[in-house]
Formats: sequence, C-alpha cells, structure tokens
Amino acid sequence: MGEVKKPGKRIIIPSSRGQMQTVERVQSISNTVEDAKITIANEIGRWKDKSMARSLDLPEARVLSQLIDSLVKLSKEEREVAKAFDTENMTDEELQAEMEKILKEAKDRKHD
Repeated sequence: MGEVKKPGKRIIIPSSRGQMQTVERVQSISNTVEDAKITIANEIGRWKDKSMARSLDLPEARVLSQLIDSLVKLSKEEREVAKAFDTENMTDEELQAEMEKILKEAKDRKHD
C-alpha cells in the first residue's frame, strides 16, 4: 500500500518570470531526494529508450550525460550524509538543518 503524504505548508515565491506562484513545502527532505532520484532515473530510461531506436546526436548525448552525472552526484551525497549521521533518529527539522549545512558547504567548495 502506498505512503500517505501529509500536506506541507504552502508559501508564495516569485517565479523567474516575475510572477508569484504557490509552492508546497514538503514534510520530509528524504522524500524529496527520493523523488529527485526517481525523476532523474525515469529521464535516463527515456533517453535510453530513445537511443535504442537511433543514435543520439551530440546535444542529446550531453543531456543524457548530465542526467547520469546528476544521479551519481545525488547518490554520492546521499551516501556521505548517511555516513555522517543517523537520519533514522533525527527529526525533520534537524535533518533539514543538516542538509542545508551540507549544501552550503558543497556550494562553498564549488566557488573555491
């Protein structure tokens, strides 16, 4: 049986087009990461199917490569986070704070 998702808090944020849009905040970061992995894996599957019918051109191959790189990086980050602390015993707030710290550190490393 599927997991019942509780509704998150809704917030209003400006979009890239200058308009406001409503976004639902998720209850669990782990669910968001899992959704991201599933989305990326589905896209990789779609590109794989496309490549079976014909060869991918260079821009398509780049997209596929970027998707694979994203999935690898996401999986690596997830393993590092799991090693760093036990997520099973953390509240969502503690987990979110820890993830924000890790993302900030990764962003700082990228800018160095």
